[in-house]
Amino acid sequence: MNANQNAGQLGIIKASMWLGYLVMLGLGAVMVVYEPTDDDATLAVLFCVVGLEKPTKDERARKIGTLAATYAWFVTLVAMCFVYVWDVAWNLQLSVPRFLGILLLVTVASMAALNFYFGRKGDVE
Repeated sequence: MNANQNAGQLGIIKASMWLGYLVMLGLGAVMVVYEPTDDDATLAVLFCVVGLEKPTKDERARKIGTLAATYAWFVTLVAMCFVYVWDVAWNLQLSVPRFLGILLLVTVASMAALNFYFGRKGDVE
């Protein structure tokens, strides 16, 4: 019973993680397309923070998540520099919500992809 219960909890955790990724990608897309006001963006961020849970006790999942977050952060920094240079070079005049939406999309997509990759890879060092 204990093994089945742990497997069920793991399935719920994975489902909630992927649902969170989809919500964040949706918020990023909305920010890019519609350029919401400051109040809308604040409510979206508050909505995402409220859904955070306590960290998992599985050491492998923590290592994979930490490594994926680290690499996603580097990808986001490179994307931020690229989008800024792109904006200045072609005089696009991106608004702040659109710029942040692009970075949110890059961050969440890279973290989900890296989390999936490292989860399939096996041992993470």
